[in-house]
Amino acid sequence: MRFAPRQRFECRQCGRCCKIGWAVVLPSEAEILRQEGAGRLFSDDAGRHGAREVDPFIPIRRTALFRLGRRSDGSCGFLSPEGRCRIHAQMGAKLKPLTCRIFPFHVHAVEGGPVVTSSFSCPAVAWNLGMALAEQAREIRLLADEWRRLFPSPERPLLFEKNRPIAPRTLDTLIEILCEALERQGEGDPRPAVARMAAILDDLGRSRVARLAPDRFADYLDITGRYAVRSDRPAPIRAPSFLARLHARGFFFTVASVRLRGAWGDRSRIGLGLPMARLLTHVHGLGPPAGDVDMRRARRAKWPPRDSAIWPLVRNYLENVLTTLGTGRWPVMREIGIQFSVLNAALLAAALASENETIDDDSFVHGLNEAADVFHAGTGVIQSLIGILGGGGALDEFAGSATWSSPSG
Repeated sequence: MRFAPRQRFECRQCGRCCKIGWAVVLPSEAEILRQEGAGRLFSDDAGRHGAREVDPFIPIRRTALFRLGRRSDGSCGFLSPEGRCRIHAQMGAKLKPLTCRIFPFHVHAVEGGPVVTSSFSCPAVAWNLGMALAEQAREIRLLADEWRRLFPSPERPLLFEKNRPIAPRTLDTLIEILCEALERQGEGDPRPAVARMAAILDDLGRSRVARLAPDRFADYLDITGRYAVRSDRPAPIRAPSFLARLHARGFFFTVASVRLRGAWGDRSRIGLGLPMARLLTHVHGLGPPAGDVDMRRARRAKWPPRDSAIWPLVRNYLENVLTTLGTGRWPVMREIGIQFSVLNAALLAAALASENETIDDDSFVHGLNEAADVFHAGTGVIQSLIGILGGGGALDEFAGSATWSSPSG
């Protein structure tokens, strides 16, 4: 099992996880909770309680699974006014659905062994609070084993790029090189380290390198990658292309649309068409501000200084996502780009949330939580957009501090 050992987590009982995404429930879990009378703990918008009046388990179409019912504000019906789970408080943590118990972790079945990622939608993960995951390895492994038993899935192959496999040991080498680039940079602003990562990955993506046999590619990576990461010469900082900036804005629109949809909870989305259109045109510089999204305000935000309190949080995010590369959701090169797209969107959301146009640690965590929510959106359209818009030029976008520039320049 692979996870980020230095990442920290301890539940702060903030209740945020009860307001994002769907909590999937197995038929066996729903049956036990019904037998135990969990329905009496559920309440809808009208405040109605009781298993007879309100069924808390909503069937998921074309599956045998259920999801927990939500109120119109998007929160779980088992969430109390104090922000606590009523099942946990009155029936014990063990009766909670596994989806709830395992959060903020997610188990990915891939070639070479399962990978466990941490969700940065969780404030405790984003703030890096609690015990190191290395100290919780036994508990995480038990949860991962239970997940694999109840939600079995075939192992996904590891791909470096589309139709280009990568061996687990070669992936380990790549992770070591990228993490070393971050470590060698030292404290403070990690943009120079990211510029070095971008140069290394750009070299690995060249067609000549792509044609190498797997064993020769592994040797090439080991030799040239380690040489490049230890070179004293600064890596060039490249301006992101027009297409990369366009993708960055599209990715931020996707993030912002998830928040907009979440605000509507389980209500009809018909009325969302106009707000979505306004948001889309404004994000691409073609319309006035949309609600609290004002890209002009974001462009006025100041880039944090070297001693800013956000950099330890940014570095922790980078170390976490680099250590757990190879989840099988996307090819590794695409996955790296998507994680940097999330970081760029987080900085943009932080700029919008800051009170004095200066990004601080509070606004950054707020932005990172919102950006990471995109992974919990239940719609196939959103997940497709992540794969399409995330990636291209995202490392250059971050390293070149161009997160707030317009697509036209």
